[in-house]
Amino acid sequence: MVGFFAAVCEALVELGPRLRRCDPAPEKNDSGRKYCSKYVAAVGHYRYCSATCSQRVRSRRYDDRPAAGGGSLLW
Repeated sequence: MVGFFAAVCEALVELGPRLRRCDPAPEKNDSGRKYCSKYVAAVGHYRYCSATCSQRVRSRRYDDRPAAGGGSLLW
């Protein structure tokens, strides 16, 4: 049992700097849950806990982009 906890502590020390919380912005129709807040080892391209959270971030970025056409043109 002690060996297991030693291995867990060693893994936490190893992953410590890359251990993050998954916290994409909530959607408007979210079911009361404000943030995901699961722990994720951000290794490589993995930054979110699931494809759902990753898609939520991509959708938010798409919705927040400036409108096409660059605004009003005076000519």
